[in-house]
Amino acid sequence: MLNTLLSRTGRKLGLITTKGLEDMILMGRGLQAWADYSYADRLHAVTHHHPDPLVPRRRTHGVTERIDQFGDVILPLYEHEVHAAAKKLIADKVEAICIMTVFSHVNPAHEKRIAEICREEIAAADADILVYTSHEVRPVIREQSRLNSVLIEAYATSRGRKQLKGIEDVSKKYGFKYGVQTLLSFGGLTSINHPRLHETMISGPIGGILGAAYVGKLIGNDSLICSDMGGTSFDMGVITRGQTRIENEPLMDRFKLNVPTLHLDTIGAGAA
Repeated sequence: MLNTLLSRTGRKLGLITTKGLEDMILMGRGLQAWADYSYADRLHAVTHHHPDPLVPRRRTHGVTERIDQFGDVILPLYEHEVHAAAKKLIADKVEAICIMTVFSHVNPAHEKRIAEICREEIAAADADILVYTSHEVRPVIREQSRLNSVLIEAYATSRGRKQLKGIEDVSKKYGFKYGVQTLLSFGGLTSINHPRLHETMISGPIGGILGAAYVGKLIGNDSLICSDMGGTSFDMGVITRGQTRIENEPLMDRFKLNVPTLHLDTIGAGAA
């Protein structure tokens, strides 16, 4: 899944959002423009650029609606605009439609209705398009990070889910009677059918940190530095007095997400 994101080989996406926020993807957050730059590069802000968008501007459509921070409807949803946006995205032959409206984590009523209309239009066109809503994928505060989360879920996880399903099918064929599970970025296991599979995109290094913490208990040492060297990166984690730091808004390919993640640092090259 992470390789799909890094190589930009994921699904063709469309986005429906609150009118006025159509440029949110291109604007991003200031932190994203500085992400992954060395100290020397950060001194020259003119050289910085935002990460390549997962959805181009022409496949981003704004619809009139507004819910405030208390969950009250300030502007009703203009459903005719949703119908028009859905038809345009279907005509563009997108593979998935993402929906993100302001304050939907407080009141998802408009997102739910937009999703219903999109599914009606998809059925009428006899198309095979999935619909993702931000309140289901990441129902927490901060629109930009919530938007990144739903886009990455729609863009990158389908291939990984398909591979994991193949592993499960083969294992059952050879007598394994349980479902395959994978590791979450903040620890713990989940089914491969988990609807928020982007939470498992860096499960490998996270498993290394948790494994190191367990080994530390066995050898009576609760403060450790652990590393994970792969073919493309060298990851490092720190365990202090038996505790690992949780990062609430980690960076993934220069996108800021609001997915709790065990903290780790990465440098390039690895064993390559």
